[in-house]
Amino acid sequence: FDIYSAAIQPYAPMPVTGLTARDTIVNGKVAVLVSWKYSDETTFGFPLPFGFSFQMQKHDTSISTEAGNVLHYLDTLPLSKSEYTVIVHSGRFQSIPDSVSHSPNLRVAEEAENSSIRLSENPAMVGKDERLTVDCNSDCSATLTFYDALGREIAPEVRDPEIASHHEFHFTLPDAGVRFYRLEEVFDSEVRVITGKIIVAGH
Repeated sequence: FDIYSAAIQPYAPMPVTGLTARDTIVNGKVAVLVSWKYSDETTFGFPLPFGFSFQMQKHDTSISTEAGNVLHYLDTLPLSKSEYTVIVHSGRFQSIPDSVSHSPNLRVAEEAENSSIRLSENPAMVGKDERLTVDCNSDCSATLTFYDALGREIAPEVRDPEIASHHEFHFTLPDAGVRFYRLEEVFDSEVRVITGKIIVAGH
């Protein structure tokens, strides 16, 4: 019979779970928000000591180290296609890496040549029903989303599925500050993304 042996590391940290990457907008430009979930324990269920961290890699090159209480990384210089890897480090031990590939939509402009965007008022007001209208020279469907500077969605997505050259969106923003919008226009053969910034004032 054969006997196989392998090194056991009861204090090695568990790998991350739920690793995802998605497009977001920062200062009117496309960025990629990489996020994950984590339970701070070892492979044998022991609690990890204070001070563990997450090592971020892009194409096998280390790009950042995030503290154990940070569950996201914002890549403001995305490539046309990137592979992101997260490794948990605790002392001299490290977890099995987890990776995700992502191809962001880099076709973004702060103003589109063929679209006219108007906010009902700028600055917008917290908790008030606001309106954004869009006119473009081609019929399309359109979707509007709002984000904060960390790429977190701050209001429900508003979608107008009607194929038309004029769209009107109503939305309410919950918090004051600088916010970013992303308008996605879907034509027959292409998707155009328009981004912009909006100031939201308190009552």
